[in-house]
Amino acid sequence: MMALVTRTISGYLVPPSQIFQKFDIFELHFSSTIESLELGLFETYLLLVKSRIKIVNQELNSLTQDKHINRRRRINCSNDITKKLKKLRKVHWKLCSICVKLNRVFAFPLLVLIGITFLEFMSSAYFFMVNSQKIIMGVYDLKFSISAFFTPLTKIGSLIILCLVCTVIRNEVFKSADIIFDVKNKYQPEISREVCIVQQCIERNSQFFLNNSIFNINFQIQRFCRQILQWNLNFTAFDFFNIDMTLLYEVVTTATTYLTIMIQFRKN
Repeated sequence: MMALVTRTISGYLVPPSQIFQKFDIFELHFSSTIESLELGLFETYLLLVKSRIKIVNQELNSLTQDKHINRRRRINCSNDITKKLKKLRKVHWKLCSICVKLNRVFAFPLLVLIGITFLEFMSSAYFFMVNSQKIIMGVYDLKFSISAFFTPLTKIGSLIILCLVCTVIRNEVFKSADIIFDVKNKYQPEISREVCIVQQCIERNSQFFLNNSIFNINFQIQRFCRQILQWNLNFTAFDFFNIDMTLLYEVVTTATTYLTIMIQFRKN
């Protein structure tokens, strides 16, 4: 009798199977909570970096405004723009390096979590389809039906958020290149007028070539563009695959293929 019944602290008699079932549910929710916290931590770090990159893009965009061009004090204004471009370029480099380091730290956990999410999504979708057949036949459990309906949505939802965050921050990084070209087009007339003077004076006085503000603007713009292209920021799961919106498409298509095969085997 003692083997079949376990007495709780409150004095009620509970079968061991129910106790083990409660522990299984607790373990399931605990593991899901740990996965959500791990993904949430990575996404929070990325969103913080994204907000800083957005500020850099706003500062770069402000350089295209007419208020920064002063015809009477063109050289002083150009020197200020050169210093600002250099400062923003260094900040942008640091933020990109932070993204790369975050990806290296979370690379293996992301690979494991994405794999677990894929398996849980596929299994929960399979049970949902099986339960749908039971509903048609008129034999179903209401609680299981609700759980089978919402579980695939939560699993694919966490994957959508992860892919969306990685895609948004990558687009924000490459948006800087577009703004840089706008800045170059803004100062292209002045650069083209002064390039001939720089080429003529480089043989006479190289210091003038180094201190020429218009040339420095063009030089900083070129370095900024090469820096963005050199980073080629991509988030990967331990270099197995890229984490972006294309991953979501691959997960859905792969899960659909496996579900079709599993349903065919079940019918047979």
